[in-house]
Amino acid sequence: MKFFIYTIFLSAFLLFQVQPMIARYILPWFGGSSAVWSTCLLFFQAGLLIGYGYAHLITRKFNIKNQIKIHFTLLLLSLFAIPIIPGEWMKPSGDDNPVTGILFLLSLTVGFPYIMVSTTGPLLQLWFSKANPKKSPYRLYALSNLGSMIGLLTYPVLIEPYLNLKTQIWSWSAGYIIFIVFCALTAKAVWSLKPVSVSPTIKKSLDVGATLKLLWLLLACMGTITLLSITNKLTQDIAVVPFLWIIPLTLYLISYIIAFDNSRWYNRKIFLIAMIITSGFIFRRQLQSVVLGMTTPLDSTVFLYCLGVFVICMVLHGELAKLKPDEGNLTLFYLIISAGGVLGGLFVNIIVPFIFNGYWEIYCSIAGSIILVAFILLRTKGGLKTKTVRFWFSVSSAVVIIGIFFVFRKEHSAFNTKVIESSRNFYGVLLVSEADKGTTNWQRALFHGNTNHGIELMDSAYVNIPITYYGIESGIGIALSMYPAKLDSNYNGMKVGMIGLGIGTISAFGTEKDLYRYYEIDPQVEIFARKYFKYLGNFKGKTEIVNGDGRISLERELKVEGSNQYDVLAVDAFSGDVIPSHLLTQEAMKLYFNHLKKDGILAFHITNRYLNLLPVMNGLSEVFKKPLHFMFQKGNSSGPVDAIWILFTDNKRFLNNPMVKKYIQPFDSNNNPKVYWTDDYSSILPLLN
Repeated sequence: MKFFIYTIFLSAFLLFQVQPMIARYILPWFGGSSAVWSTCLLFFQAGLLIGYGYAHLITRKFNIKNQIKIHFTLLLLSLFAIPIIPGEWMKPSGDDNPVTGILFLLSLTVGFPYIMVSTTGPLLQLWFSKANPKKSPYRLYALSNLGSMIGLLTYPVLIEPYLNLKTQIWSWSAGYIIFIVFCALTAKAVWSLKPVSVSPTIKKSLDVGATLKLLWLLLACMGTITLLSITNKLTQDIAVVPFLWIIPLTLYLISYIIAFDNSRWYNRKIFLIAMIITSGFIFRRQLQSVVLGMTTPLDSTVFLYCLGVFVICMVLHGELAKLKPDEGNLTLFYLIISAGGVLGGLFVNIIVPFIFNGYWEIYCSIAGSIILVAFILLRTKGGLKTKTVRFWFSVSSAVVIIGIFFVFRKEHSAFNTKVIESSRNFYGVLLVSEADKGTTNWQRALFHGNTNHGIELMDSAYVNIPITYYGIESGIGIALSMYPAKLDSNYNGMKVGMIGLGIGTISAFGTEKDLYRYYEIDPQVEIFARKYFKYLGNFKGKTEIVNGDGRISLERELKVEGSNQYDVLAVDAFSGDVIPSHLLTQEAMKLYFNHLKKDGILAFHITNRYLNLLPVMNGLSEVFKKPLHFMFQKGNSSGPVDAIWILFTDNKRFLNNPMVKKYIQPFDSNNNPKVYWTDDYSSILPLLN
């Protein structure tokens, strides 16, 4: 018995510990997009499906001893994939399809071991049921989910802060070898059982109808859609970090633990009421933030959406547990619910970007969950005990569905009224909005989700005026207009690098002698910047746009061509509301300085709503012995907005310029203690506002 417990717990721990670990490893390679995590989840769900399908097949076709022989042959073969470290050659080029690139990379590295670990739950639970026919194996399923939850929670707290990424992966690989040893000990115990205890074949003990199978599939599918849609919402609006991946996924797993441990933990009436109330609050928050444009507090936003994941998934998984079959169809049950997970992942990652031009899957997930549960409760015998309860549940569900439709219509109406064109791809929702056309205040703006990437005044009286975060009094504006060489009578031009294109606002500072090179990972950004805005078209100098992640492109250029010798290099790429962490690490900083002239200027745009990135800047300043120059642009009605820029430079001529001194402000290092980000450690927890 103890080896069943150890093996199932360890397998589940490894299964979910590797997910944030490998996603964290490859996140910088694909631009820090929120879709990296959801694509990884799609892969892991597909791996579970393959693993569960394998377990279902061999338990139907082979006796116990042959199952063990086949299983251990594959386990030993999977050792050739250890360690699961992605090779440098797997890094994408700018033209790669990121979804296929991620799936291919994961298949070559973690794929085989992950599938073998995923088989453990259903396979060993079935072996357990044959070894212990009077005990329910579903308690082991709850134990498996507990191991999964601990694997997730320990990653940001105990693993990520103290181990570098390669050490993490080597440690996981060592754990995988221990897992194989535990499998051997468990198989030995099963092998030695008498034939009366372990049947050589699995016999069907229940005729499972098509309707029941469909309900298993849909309940699992809606749970995954709910998890992914809310996780995408959080990471798109805040930041793409493991912390915001792990919390929703952990709550998702807790709902499975509670539902399958014991039927008494799922109180149908309490959780149904909680689902209706929580759904109402979520759409109230949607109305506030998306339709009314209100900024909502970070803590309450994260709490509400995570509560939504837990409550809705608790109802879905509680109903799923009520419909579970007996042990005879255990592997079939797991196979179908894993297929539901893959179906949900395909819907969010593949289908939604083609059918929606906004982040509207959250409406589908909550409305779909309520409708599905209502169908089960109203049509299943014993679903709701009294007509009164049925009536009030039906009324409250209808009210919530109407509210969902109302908020969606409001958002959709506001979207269509203001938006000229929108596009959705792997990197998120990109849209161009327009206001006050036909007036002197006519303007267009580019948004990525809720993040403003630039506004341009379109009236001919304001041609080529840089505004928003890039005004003439902003840090980047001062760096580009007051760069010493630009003030010389024999000026021969500047070479400027910019990570993040936006609408190309900084081109307004350029001359016909300048070279401006932009690094932009999303090709749609350039299309919109050229189609709807004038900054790039009005620039008389030379413009180069490099497709792909800025850091990877700079690394490749340094290796092939050497230093670009930029006069000014600026970092202004945003994923969610902040710069992706891999662009703010010590390794990235070293790369930037390698591409700068000795007296060049490195500029960071760190304006955001939720994180205080000044401690990271302070840490970089200390590590590289470079003074930090804090520049804050105060917004006003004429165009500029509040913007924080940090400049790093040793250029004495620039720093001693009275016009530059005027805009450099005192930096409060006491209230911004140093935080040291590296490629191996970049936790956002110390930075939350």
